[in-house]
Amino acid sequence: MAQKKSFSLDDLAKAHGIERKVEEKKEDYSKYEPKKYKERNNFTPKSFNSTLFTYPFNFVSLGDKVEKEERKLGKNSGKIECSLINYTPIFTGGEKSKSGKHTTEQFLEDRENYIISASTLKGEIRNIIETITHSCIRCKNEEIVPEEFKPCDNLKRLCFACRLFGTTVEKADENGNSAYSGRVYFSDAKLPKAKVGTSLTPLKPTMTPNEKLKKYYLDKSGRMRGRKFYWHHENLLSNKNNKLPYKREGFKPKDSVTIVQLIKSLKTFSFKVEFKKLTDIELGMLIYALELEKDLLHKIGRGKALGLGSCKISIDSFELFEESRYNFSSFTPNRKVEDKNIYLEKIKNRYLENNSQVKQLRVILNEKNKLDFSKGAYLRRDSNKGNMPEILSYK
Repeated sequence: MAQKKSFSLDDLAKAHGIERKVEEKKEDYSKYEPKKYKERNNFTPKSFNSTLFTYPFNFVSLGDKVEKEERKLGKNSGKIECSLINYTPIFTGGEKSKSGKHTTEQFLEDRENYIISASTLKGEIRNIIETITHSCIRCKNEEIVPEEFKPCDNLKRLCFACRLFGTTVEKADENGNSAYSGRVYFSDAKLPKAKVGTSLTPLKPTMTPNEKLKKYYLDKSGRMRGRKFYWHHENLLSNKNNKLPYKREGFKPKDSVTIVQLIKSLKTFSFKVEFKKLTDIELGMLIYALELEKDLLHKIGRGKALGLGSCKISIDSFELFEESRYNFSSFTPNRKVEDKNIYLEKIKNRYLENNSQVKQLRVILNEKNKLDFSKGAYLRRDSNKGNMPEILSYK
């Protein structure tokens, strides 16, 4: 007896020339809402890897629209001397060389020092200030930036960060000016070579930041998620099991590998910040962005996704100068200010209390969290299909 041949609905439709419509299965976004994550927030590292995405970054929400005001000069001019200690290994790119498919990058340096560039430091501090003060957003793909956060385009009315650090606009004003110079100046952070050893380390590959990857940068309504910050890797900070999660193992000569000159943890860089004619509010915000709060760390340099560059900045000395004696070539001390809290109090009510963005920064920038990056920076459950949790839906 001949065996019956079975046909699927797709086979039958094809045989008879019928176009079969299949309803596309839509992702249920409700499971990504923060309130639905309440139970999942109390996970252990073992259960975490099987239930949630582990991304090396998350977003601080945008908050209210940009507050733009006229530029006002204050009476505070002076200098802040700082120390920067890297709690995890750190790398900033210098000279490159290539051998086959292997690229070796040296740490940025001068004759006597390893260097973190002034522009790197300024970018990190400006990013913190932009977030807290709801300043404008500049990124390569401006199409994803909401209209109310587009870059400043009028020198007469600027956001907080542009008033402090300067900016350029496309259209000049009636006086022909298209740029405004900032009033905060960073030096390079330097670490004497004689005091430190380095290691050449092959890094694991990371994803290149790209605002065009909409599934990461836009929420389910198509709005920009916020400003991106990288998590600190608690397992690397605590040096659990002495593992190096950033190190690439077992690569072959034909593989494309980047080898970098890392500076090991707990080295002290020094730099200074000079400022001119800041208001009390501006000076308070600069001090806060430099030191942050207890248990909060900066992320500086390359390899942030792999846990590199977690740093603590401390203010060693803080001096104000007589306005009439201030110039760009030298400083004449007026008095040394020992109590920074005088200026932090100026911003407390307006910017630090009841500020959602500050609360979210306190979560993402905290050196202690429950995220386990020991096995990699991008662990996920396949069934999630690329969807990312809402802002701070895991802690």
